[in-house]
Amino acid sequence: MAQPGENKLVGKILNATDVLARQCLELYDVTPESVTEETDVGQVCICCIYCDHVHGRERSPSADACPSSIADIPVCAHRIFQQHFGQCRHFPPNLKEKVETLKNTMDDTRNKANPKVVEKYYKESSLAQGLISRHGRVYFGKDPSDVETLFAVDILMRMGIRN
Repeated sequence: MAQPGENKLVGKILNATDVLARQCLELYDVTPESVTEETDVGQVCICCIYCDHVHGRERSPSADACPSSIADIPVCAHRIFQQHFGQCRHFPPNLKEKVETLKNTMDDTRNKANPKVVEKYYKESSLAQGLISRHGRVYFGKDPSDVETLFAVDILMRMGIRN
């Protein structure tokens, strides 16, 4: 999910928790082989990049989430950060320590990051990746390979925020 240059935004736009979560999560679309009663083929979900290859009971709980709208993406990302990263058997130990530190300190930079600006950043980033909300689900509105990656600076400029 991360866009290039996001780590430079800690304390300005995003907090360290958001940056780490976005670096460790990826978007995927549900395939006919992976569809469940709760999902639709083509629906976009979010998954831990370290256990996306693990299926069934071997996967740690809360490894993925399927947002109901673009606005729900940061909520899903934070839920996976809080509930999954600490118990993921495939998560690198050095990052697991960082997750626990951020959880225990409640991320000092969280107070510096305006929640409305963070929400707007997630929205702009999602739209730049071609995501759309439709019928209580999120989908790729266009082939993401056709969408030129927007760097964090470009997104900030679109939001009217300067470095």
